[in-house]
This record gives sequence, structure tokens and C-alpha cells, in this order.
Amino acid sequence: MSWIDKELRRRQTAQVKSQTGSSVQAEGDAAQTEAERLLALWARFEQAHEALPTELKLTRQTPEDTAFSPDRAMFKVLLLTHNHAGLGLTQDGIRYFWPKGNTRKSNNFWIRYRVGKGYVLSRRVQASWISSAVDERAMNERSVDAVIKALVTGKRVTWRSVRRRRLWLF
Repeated sequence: MSWIDKELRRRQTAQVKSQTGSSVQAEGDAAQTEAERLLALWARFEQAHEALPTELKLTRQTPEDTAFSPDRAMFKVLLLTHNHAGLGLTQDGIRYFWPKGNTRKSNNFWIRYRVGKGYVLSRRVQASWISSAVDERAMNERSVDAVIKALVTGKRVTWRSVRRRRLWLF
């Protein structure tokens, strides 16, 4: 087969994909709302947690099980570590929190779903009494296991470890 035949086949398959892919993507986006996408990602976190042996499992809390403190009242489900770091599902997104504060950049971040962008990470970058800036980056969806591993081992999940890298540099 010559390179001409290969190029014709490649263009033909690209044309078919573009015709069928756009209609399938539009139907898929309409069928799944942002909340459903977040619940699907949370299910992946739960599945990775359930795969752990019982000795390594995190403490799973719901408002029905225990009364949450006022700062954690927004959570539907929490996965907590021994040092009170954790991952929680809220109405707006999935929240990662670390118990030790940082005055310049927050150690905590949100995972949300945005139509057209996919899963994004949001964090406060600069806090002042006047205003605060928020940094938003795309999330690497393959980092679910890494987040659970860091929680189990008691290490902080860094912003860079879960965001999608551009050009393999950052």
C-alpha cells in the first residue's frame, strides 16, 4: 500500500468521525449534566477507595452517620484521614482540603465540571480582605488513584500533581 492510499483512508476516516462525532458529542453533553459528571467522578473516587484493604481505608462519613461541624456542613460524603485531611462531595463539586493553612496559596482546591472544558481544578491564589484571585486549570482524570494514595499515606495532594500538564513542561 502506498502513502497515497494511506492518506486517502486517513482523510476518509477523519471525515466520518467528524460527521458522527459531533452529533454523538452533542447528545452526550445534553444527556449528562454537570452534576451527573461530578457524581461519576465521585464514584471513581469511591471505587478506588473500596479497592483498598480494610486496614488502609479512610474514614467515610455522611451527615446521617455523624453530626458535621459547621465548617463541614456542606458535604454530602467525606473521606477523612487520620490527620483530618480529606476529600468531600458537595452540591457544587468535589473539595480537597488540607488541615494546615498557607497564607499565599491555598492548599485546598475544588474539582468541578465545566461544559466544554471538562473537569477543572479551582483554588484561591491570593487572599486579602479586599478580594481574592482564583486560579483554574484542567484536571488530569487519571490522577484519581494518586489522590487516594496520597490521602492514605498522609501526604498532601499538590495542585501540580492532579492538573493536566501542557507541553509536558509544567
